[in-house]
Amino acid sequence: MIDLICLPYAGGGANVFRPWEKEAPRMGVRIHAVCPPGRETRFNETPFREMDPMLDWLEATLPDALRRPYALFGHSLGGCVAYALARRRFLEGRSLPVCLFVSATLPAWRERSHPLHRLDEAGMREQLRAYDPHRFPFDQHPELWETFLPVLRADFRLVETYSPPEEGRTLPVPLVVLSGRQDSVATPSAMSEWRQATDVSFDQILIDDGHFFVCDQPLAVLATVERGLLRVLETSAVDEQIAPY
Repeated sequence: MIDLICLPYAGGGANVFRPWEKEAPRMGVRIHAVCPPGRETRFNETPFREMDPMLDWLEATLPDALRRPYALFGHSLGGCVAYALARRRFLEGRSLPVCLFVSATLPAWRERSHPLHRLDEAGMREQLRAYDPHRFPFDQHPELWETFLPVLRADFRLVETYSPPEEGRTLPVPLVVLSGRQDSVATPSAMSEWRQATDVSFDQILIDDGHFFVCDQPLAVLATVERGLLRVLETSAVDEQIAPY
């Protein structure tokens, strides 16, 4: 059984991965759907604005899963957090994931020309619309904007101020990248740059959808993750992917 730690996109929580929870056990995967502070059951908690406190919180929240054979999956903001967690554990000589799945996430070291967290409300709202222009949730439910704005601003500040130096950028971890063919934000071309983040194996999988394919096609994405894990486990024993804790 592999523990799959799942990290959501900006503003998202554990509910993003609920469709996976019934299917995953029969695949030999145990889902850990992360709900960061500031949303869902943690609505009254202050969201993180910087990466290191987020990583500290994940380490404290998931100690058992991080000791067993585990994989990391992150979508959009979650992909950056997953990479940052794996990178920090690598630099500290701790156990690494058997595989890192980065989904619809721009490379963490890419320069952000127009950081969303610095925009005023109108500018931020307009930029966010590009992520899902045909189903922008705050057009459908404008009353939610004021509630979610502080969380979104904190989430984007967290990811947009994280810029790992070249040292330790490349990890000894298999990396699978999932890209939406119609994603205009994390384009397949931009996501191919994640190849720089591994010196083991790299696989880029294109999905016929936009940025939020993890919501549109949850079971298809889970099946893709399962195939990725099987390939990793077939080519190398799990123990060989885990550094001493």
